[in-house]
Amino acid sequence: MTMKKILIIKLSALGDLFLALPHMETILQHHATDEVHLITSPAFMPLFEHHPRLRVIPLNRKHHFFGHSALARAWWIQRQCFDVVYDLQGNRTSRRLVRFSRAGKRVGTQPNRIYTHHPAAFYRDDSPQSVFDRLNETLVAGGLSSAQTTCTLYPSDAQRRAVARWKLAQQLTDQRYVVLHAGSSRDWPAKRWPEDHFGALADRLTARALRVVWIGGPDDH
Repeated sequence: MTMKKILIIKLSALGDLFLALPHMETILQHHATDEVHLITSPAFMPLFEHHPRLRVIPLNRKHHFFGHSALARAWWIQRQCFDVVYDLQGNRTSRRLVRFSRAGKRVGTQPNRIYTHHPAAFYRDDSPQSVFDRLNETLVAGGLSSAQTTCTLYPSDAQRRAVARWKLAQQLTDQRYVVLHAGSSRDWPAKRWPEDHFGALADRLTARALRVVWIGGPDDH
């Protein structure tokens, strides 16, 4: 059996990337004997640097893979000769990569002539469906099974030790706890839950003997 060359495109944002991790695992399982690449944003490279199977490529204009123009990206992706492309992003940038890939099988999240496989109905901002379920529809349209609601990250030994030290310092080693990220990109204020919603959720978790650990960046503080 000839090894195929597979490409997954998932650029951003961090929350959406985590939602897509189970779907990436499903693609990897389906292509167990193939060579699988992932194009993502440079900021998310550390999440995959110890992955045992994914070959990760950052979408960065200054990166030598792509050069400084859309034409350079098109030239690069044509030369890669991917057999199958899974576009889990579905924006203008990813569609352009799909269009120039010349892959025989091109799986996308929206009905579009650049894809050979896609869900039948359009997905819009007001669609009453989660992104996770939409990505499952995308996989099924491409002939794969639906993803499960679990995923795996592959940290290094040094990262595991750092987390263990942090848990020890925060007295989390012998407690059940939940991590809450109370925020979202400031470019998407409509995605932000009100503060009292987060507070109510934290109270309910605490009532179940779960310790709440808050994380976030400066915008979420």
